[in-house]
Amino acid sequence: QVGVFNVSGNSATVYIANSSASNPNYLIEYGVSGFAVGTGTVINTSTDTTVLSGLTSLTSYDVYYRLDCGTDTSAYLPGPSFTTPCAAEVAPYTQDFENLAITNTWFPDFGECWTSTDANGVSPRWEVEDALGANENSWATGPWYDYTSYGSVGGRYIYLEASSPANPGDTANFISPLIDINALANPLLRFYYHMYGSTMGSMHVDVHDGVQWHRDVWVQTGEQQSSGDAPWRMAEIPMSGYGNLIQLRFRGIRGSSFYSDMAVDDISVFDGPPTATCNVQLQCSYSVYMSDSYGDGWNGNVLGFVQNGQTVAYFGQSFTSGFQSATVRYALCGGADVD
Repeated sequence: QVGVFNVSGNSATVYIANSSASNPNYLIEYGVSGFAVGTGTVINTSTDTTVLSGLTSLTSYDVYYRLDCGTDTSAYLPGPSFTTPCAAEVAPYTQDFENLAITNTWFPDFGECWTSTDANGVSPRWEVEDALGANENSWATGPWYDYTSYGSVGGRYIYLEASSPANPGDTANFISPLIDINALANPLLRFYYHMYGSTMGSMHVDVHDGVQWHRDVWVQTGEQQSSGDAPWRMAEIPMSGYGNLIQLRFRGIRGSSFYSDMAVDDISVFDGPPTATCNVQLQCSYSVYMSDSYGDGWNGNVLGFVQNGQTVAYFGQSFTSGFQSATVRYALCGGADVD
């Protein structure tokens, strides 16, 4: 008898029950489901448990085995088939949704290990949408373009379809694969969002640390763009303190009507700028003023503070129109030039 256990995104363990033969060797052959015996990967083993490594996530495999007695071998017998789950993505990681299939219904699996838990036919739903340069599903809400190729048609993004039968306050979750951030010194989540619609609800970001969800590490409420072709905005959230293996959840909550089609694009987790370290008395507070003589907004541009050749802070991610200003405290070290 043969069993398969400990199946992960890239490995599985095969167990063969003890044979009546004395000191048997086993030949295990495996491959993608449907492979012809003789063309797969063969392992010769004398133990009752064998690890199959180098597997591909979200793939089905067949296993065959036979007894090798040295002077003779048995015929190959079929073992159990199995399917590998999603493997953790290793940061730096980026998802721009360009390779995901367009969806227009409640769909629990978007591909590339992105999922939704709200495939119930009632709540609002996250969908993969293509950009046509105009309103596509609902009038006066949602983006006309994706962020990846802003201003051009054909790009793809994720958006919340808020039309009936969804009700005010209904929630839909869009969930990432597991992301391994162990190699990042200063893990940072960056994504772009679009929230055009007169009754826009709220977008929430939650982080799972392997044990529990940390809710509302980022929240944006209400209309943030004034038109479907307005530029996307950028959000950045530090991911330190959540362990080495995280999962992201984008929670969309519908507003009072269908003018609530929020959207997300170009999600990335990467090594952010280091935090400048210096005595708190030496940290400086700056009033930063950014103005745009054309008055057409910043189009996603930001101001970076550079010390000793390293960008230690960003400013202006939320600016969308000319002549906006704000005061912010950065850990900039006195005595070091700022570029």
